[in-house]
Amino acid sequence: MEKLNIVVTGVGGDIGYEIILALQNLENVHVYAYSRKPEKLHNYFSDKANITLAAIDLDELVRNPENSKDLGLPERIDVLINNAGFLNKKPFEAYAAIEIQHLVNVNFTGTMLLTQLCLPRMKTSPKAHIVNISSMGGVQGSAKFPGLAVYAASKAAIAGFTEVLAEEYKSTGIHVNCLALGAVKTKMFNEAFPGQQAPQLPNETAAYIVDFAVNQRNFFNGKIIPVATTTP
Repeated sequence: MEKLNIVVTGVGGDIGYEIILALQNLENVHVYAYSRKPEKLHNYFSDKANITLAAIDLDELVRNPENSKDLGLPERIDVLINNAGFLNKKPFEAYAAIEIQHLVNVNFTGTMLLTQLCLPRMKTSPKAHIVNISSMGGVQGSAKFPGLAVYAASKAAIAGFTEVLAEEYKSTGIHVNCLALGAVKTKMFNEAFPGQQAPQLPNETAAYIVDFAVNQRNFFNGKIIPVATTTP
């Protein structure tokens, strides 16, 4: 059986790190794990033959797309998990333009550009699956919270991107789906909602993401799937 090449972004965060832990135990998988500072993960994964650590800064990718040739993407990609994200909670009027640009670059524009780079490498895979990690904050009709206007807008954009991209690439066999996560006990959640308890742990959420990305491709395409039990 040919190995699945799986690209994951945002592996320096709580959920991303747990995604790599879950993937490393699967058979016939090679993981390309991308983080802004992959050197911080070398002590944990440098001895794993099926994990390649690499650097990516999605904000930098937007500002200097010519550097994309240095990303070290594999020739064939079977699964892309766009997990990288950034949350900044503050009153909307307090945002500087550069702060809005940075958040949108990481959560949306950079994700689109990386996906654009990966798509040609996915067309030969019979199991091609793009999984965009979004948030319930970007789902129409869900509970909304002050201070998250820019974050929610960027996550809503990912959902719309997912639906249209799935339609555009339907004839290629590439499936594109979006998981809209609810409250997960991460450092970002604790900073945004101090004192509140999240019902899901990062390792539980990561296990769900991995199973969905690897095993559920045939059942979904162009779907925005809520993964939440409470709000926030």
